[in-house]
Amino acid sequence: MGFNQQFNGSGLEPRIITGDADGDGFLDLIEFDEAGNDELYFGASTGTFTRVVGSSMLTPGVRSGVLTSVVGGSHLDVVLSIRGGGLNIMYGVTNGSVPTPGYRSLVGVPTGTDLSQVIAPLLRGAGGLPTVVLAAGDGSSLYAFDVNNSNIDDYGRTTVVDPQRIVSAVAAGEFTGEGNLDLVVATRPGTGSFGLPAQLHVLRGDGDGGLQVVDGGVPGQHGQIDGRALAVGDLNGDGVDDLVIADTASNIVWVVRSAGPGCPLFP
Repeated sequence: MGFNQQFNGSGLEPRIITGDADGDGFLDLIEFDEAGNDELYFGASTGTFTRVVGSSMLTPGVRSGVLTSVVGGSHLDVVLSIRGGGLNIMYGVTNGSVPTPGYRSLVGVPTGTDLSQVIAPLLRGAGGLPTVVLAAGDGSSLYAFDVNNSNIDDYGRTTVVDPQRIVSAVAAGEFTGEGNLDLVVATRPGTGSFGLPAQLHVLRGDGDGGLQVVDGGVPGQHGQIDGRALAVGDLNGDGVDDLVIADTASNIVWVVRSAGPGCPLFP
């Protein structure tokens, strides 16, 4: 495999998210780093990318990012979670320009929380608006803030996955065939809880943004699985999502296939 185009990273621990940010039908790249720098690369029909000069205006400590529609319209917004408890939001990416990011504090998220991951699933149904879900990488909580027609709601919902464990990774998928998105959360033992196994938990979605913690389980008889990264997709074409787990305890990638419509992910 050859490299057709090379990009220079913007700084400390660069991360990349992809999506059609400007609504022109071609995938774009958004790069950001922990130091607070960001750059956009707009995609073209030729498969190449044009770099747009970024900014150094992000709040330092950026941990994760997602492209989603926060304020509506044809252009997506960039939502970045912060180590320290808050968001950077770049509203309305348009071709040829980098929007000025704005910092957004979050009511109900303790100051100093390491928001290590952000996703934006449609927990309120396929025709609804996304929910910004944030994982506390230094705690046991998930924070869910619904998007309304103009921005992110001021008040969110807190779900404690397991008070003895720390959230390692979170992913959304439709695992039961019921039509509602669920969350899978990987956890590891917290401070003072060493000796407990790493675990996987399913949070069942009710289709209206609510989440119910289902007892955690480990797929099959594989013992402890310390999932630090999760990926979701319908791998066998049965119409129900399956789960891929990067297991740092054994350096193995596990594939957990859903048992089919109406069945739990971890029987």
